[in-house]
Amino acid sequence: MIGLPILDTIINYSNEKIIEITIKDKYVKGQEGRYFIVDTDNNTYIIADLLLKNKFNSSDIYSKLEIGNKYKVEITGMRIHFLSKYQNINKIIEEE
Repeated sequence: MIGLPILDTIINYSNEKIIEITIKDKYVKGQEGRYFIVDTDNNTYIIADLLLKNKFNSSDIYSKLEIGNKYKVEITGMRIHFLSKYQNINKIIEEE
């Protein structure tokens, strides 16, 4: 069981890449206020703070992303359905 938090950290911080997305929908889920974005290819992303990346501006990123607009964003993580893991949008590279 000790390995699960380490595996979760590896998943959250690995696979960094820059992608281009067009926002189809955005919503906040749960009492803890988890921010989600859905693109026009029906991929779902989370916007969450990441301590080891010194990222604490998730609500700011969420508020800047507008439905119908195209963005180049930096993401990390992997989509793992049975673990409810999503790729995390870490920053907006440029707005188009």
